[in-house]
Amino acid sequence: QKCAAPKPPPGAIEGPAGSATSPMGSGKKGLYPFQLFSGALQSQVRCSVCGNASNTVDPIEDLGLEIEGVGSVEEALRQHTKTETLEGANAYKCEYCNKHVKATKKITLLDVPQVLVIQLKRFTFTQCSMFGPSKVNDNVKFNRNVELNEFMADHQRAKLAEEGKTLSADLHAVVVHQGSTVHSGHYYAYVRGRNIEKPDKLGFNWYQMNDSSVRKVEWKHVKEDSPYLLFYNIK
Repeated sequence: QKCAAPKPPPGAIEGPAGSATSPMGSGKKGLYPFQLFSGALQSQVRCSVCGNASNTVDPIEDLGLEIEGVGSVEEALRQHTKTETLEGANAYKCEYCNKHVKATKKITLLDVPQVLVIQLKRFTFTQCSMFGPSKVNDNVKFNRNVELNEFMADHQRAKLAEEGKTLSADLHAVVVHQGSTVHSGHYYAYVRGRNIEKPDKLGFNWYQMNDSSVRKVEWKHVKEDSPYLLFYNIK
């Protein structure tokens, strides 16, 4: 006899096994809840001589962003998806031109998962101490909502524009690493939950989860902390 899957708790993101939960409608299958975090990036290299574009699709379960020298999550996303020029020693071997040519390379979001996990790369291997990779303590601003249209693949962005839609995501949880290296420290989290009696302006409250301690906090307390992981739920 097969056991029925337990119902998710109130407020949880629902997504029955085998359903297509991708906001971009890819129809991908998988096991709940893993499918909620599964998406894809597209890496496109375009030859400057013949114009041919080569696309590579890479599956992701989180989106890692470099944060050194950036001030916000949006800025880190723009840096991650900016166009790069391949030339000189780094020139691209075009299979149609059959030679090394100057080309452009751009990484974009192709398939955004229902729950977009953004990992801010706080540990760098370029500067290591005796305890391992050093931690990047740069202050990175983040908002309760992020719009993703400009970071999508060209055809996805065009489709959203044609339909007059904005692909946006709401922040639901934040994980913070407290410590100086990847091998030491402590983790705690902030989660967003409903509070019927005293909700904030958006109808929610934030709670800090730190081991056995759970306490209500204001949004200004959350946004002033130093995030490591950000969990955004696509609307």
